[in-house]
Amino acid sequence: MAEVHTAWGLESPRTSLAPGGAADRLGLLAFALLLVACASSNDRGDSPSTRGEVAANGIELGAWTTLDSEGGGAAVVVGEQTIAVGLGGHAVIWDGARRVASVTGTSISPGRPRVVGGRVAWGPNLLALDAGTLTSLKAAEPLHMPMDRGDVVRTYAWSGDGAWLARSVSTHGGHARVTIHDGTTGKESVIAWAGSDLAPEALWVGPRWLAIGVRQPRVVDLEGRELATIDFGDTPLSKLEATLDERWLIGVELNRAIALIDTSNWAVVARWEGPWADAAIAPDGAAIVGLELDGKLRLACVDSGGLRELDTLTTFGGAVTVLLGADAIVLVGSGVVRRASLRVACQGAAGSLTTPDSGTR
Repeated sequence: MAEVHTAWGLESPRTSLAPGGAADRLGLLAFALLLVACASSNDRGDSPSTRGEVAANGIELGAWTTLDSEGGGAAVVVGEQTIAVGLGGHAVIWDGARRVASVTGTSISPGRPRVVGGRVAWGPNLLALDAGTLTSLKAAEPLHMPMDRGDVVRTYAWSGDGAWLARSVSTHGGHARVTIHDGTTGKESVIAWAGSDLAPEALWVGPRWLAIGVRQPRVVDLEGRELATIDFGDTPLSKLEATLDERWLIGVELNRAIALIDTSNWAVVARWEGPWADAAIAPDGAAIVGLELDGKLRLACVDSGGLRELDTLTTFGGAVTVLLGADAIVLVGSGVVRRASLRVACQGAAGSLTTPDSGTR
């Protein structure tokens, strides 16, 4: 049984700077102005655009709002709501800077959350945003066996329409497999991949296909038949994520490169080297944000299928996950969620400035 906790009227913590007394007020004022001009605060970043200005490079980054993630390691945005989710089925919902609800279930749920209709889905958990209720697809959970002989889930991934749930598990004896499950019942439909390598950490379920981030990334249809291999990297991928129309896919090779993949032919059309911890692509495919291992955020436009790096947005030590909404950027790590508005003048992978009607993930 899931527990639901609501708390209305809570405000995010505020910080203030109060100067001490001094005889020379003009000297203190000049010193304070110098500090403001030179400091690189974690809540303001290290770029002029983080103050809400439109920089010469076409980036408009708003002020950051810091929220408690309550142990969550991933998040999604739905309008002004920010929902942080965690491995144990816990989720906390923020409306702007107000914490409005939290729910706690029992299902282990590694993997990235996705917005499916009016629900946030992560692992076998489904959180209804209107009622704040949490349900779980028990049939999608692995069977528990004594003496560690059962399967251990590495990650889950939902399709955008909620029809399918993919699951990657390590099995006893050093084997691994990826299965596809019915999104309504949780029952296993097909084994999509099996091998003796590490269980893949990165999965993405498209409209008619599943991308699997093994050493040589593979694409299968939803009946498990192989469609293609993706020629990128020689280590398992740490993330796969697609645009809203799933025309473009990015793959992250930890500490090495980000690949931009054309799903019409599964070709890698651009490669961005760097010490990456994570990355995200905008819902309309116009921009990619890369998060380095030290917390540095770098931004690139996706112009006619190529990458054009613009700027370093900011640096937040401890950040481990980044996501992009239609007009927002979110960072998760060190027990907090940071959110800011973000607008970038990019043409996009399809050569268009159009923005989709819905950018929720």
